[in-house]
Amino acid sequence: MSMLKLEVFETAGRVSSSTVVTDLGAMEEARLASYEQGYTAGWDDASASRADDQSRVRADLARNLQTLSFTYHEARMHVLRAIEPLLLEMVGRLLPEMAREALAPVVLETLIPLAEQMADAPVSLVLNPAARPAVEALLE
Repeated sequence: MSMLKLEVFETAGRVSSSTVVTDLGAMEEARLASYEQGYTAGWDDASASRADDQSRVRADLARNLQTLSFTYHEARMHVLRAIEPLLLEMVGRLLPEMAREALAPVVLETLIPLAEQMADAPVSLVLNPAARPAVEALLE
């Protein structure tokens, strides 16, 4: 049986491997430097991520408070518009017919501003104590 011969594709001469001798102190310094570099990069990434998260949360909170304010004013106007027919019906049932025609507009003129004052009661927000500083900063 004949020996198998393979074609050689190397074009350059064989490169000799060089041996590198390093001391343990230099290796330890390099290891600590790379650890410190990685730690710093991780810290910077975490800080940037936290800042991004905080700005996103602040933007979401501001948008939600704006929506809440708009919804409150819509609800207030809806209630005030719904009170007028209710008051007209109450006056119609309670007052005699002759007094109804004369007093109904006066009663409405008196009660509508009172209803508006009662609807202007302040709104209280209930917050998680941990979230209070962030919300207060947005409300200022």
